[in-house]
Amino acid sequence: MRAVHIVHTRIIDAAPVEVGALLDGLGSEADRLWPAGRWAPDMRVRFDGPLAEGVSGGHGSIHYTVDDYHPGPRLWFRFDDPGLVGRHGFDVIAADDGRTRLVDTLEGRLEGPTLLAWPLIRPMHDA
Repeated sequence: MRAVHIVHTRIIDAAPVEVGALLDGLGSEADRLWPAGRWAPDMRVRFDGPLAEGVSGGHGSIHYTVDDYHPGPRLWFRFDDPGLVGRHGFDVIAADDGRTRLVDTLEGRLEGPTLLAWPLIRPMHDA
């Protein structure tokens, strides 16, 4: 077992409502958040229905359930994979200078084959 805690913060020159719209469009035809240009088309994030708590989704072999969703400021997933136990999420936070911080957090633990595959998985998360 290996603990994982990764936080990426991006400062975006836009209002929180605009950045929140990026979260709300995740997995849709209008998705502008997912790094589609850096991932294979079959790795695109998909959900079994509109974004809402309890909706299942995933990309490639990674499966998760929407665990905490507040349209606009917060979208978190719980992994549904025995090799990746934990959560991954996004928070939209107003910055003091009128811009917005988008915080991308992955926290949990790696087990079994996922632990061995982590050197290949980590760069994809960092995309």
